[in-house]
Formats: sequence, structure tokens, C-alpha cells
Amino acid sequence: MPGENIHIVGNIPELGSWDVNQSTEAMHNPNYPVWFLPVSVPAGTTIQFKFLRKNGGSTTWEGGANRSFTVPADTQGSTDTPVYTWQP
Repeated sequence: MPGENIHIVGNIPELGSWDVNQSTEAMHNPNYPVWFLPVSVPAGTTIQFKFLRKNGGSTTWEGGANRSFTVPADTQGSTDTPVYTWQP
């Protein structure tokens, strides 16, 4: 919904090490309902993460299993993750 702040939290320091208070900045959504956020993570690393919805002092974790993505070891520049949909 417009006005929501979606963040990412995950198992590496760049994603907050599973600490909601250290999650990424809010994702960008200039083409709502599509959200994106450039994040630098180590090459060759498998990361686990989830999306969070923050609204004031309230935080809602998405449901389902942790997401997983392996960053290519030979990446030069940037790599896009697949498109994800919020898990209820």
C-alpha cells in the first residue's frame, strides 16, 4: 500500500544480521507496487533474507521460509535477484 516502508533483513551484516533495527533502509518504489533497493553484498556468498513492513514503531515480518540467493563469485558490477512477491 502507498505509505508503507518495506525493508530487508538477513543473515549478513549488510542486511542487519537478522536485527530488525539494523535492517536496510526502506526500499524504493517509484513504480508501485514494484519495490527495489540496491545493496552491496560480498561476491560468492549465499545470503538468507526476509522482507519487513515497518510502520511507525510496528514491524511485520513476511511469512514463509527464509529467502535464499547466492551472489555469483565472478560478478563484475551488479547482479539482479529474481523478482519476489511478499509471502503472507
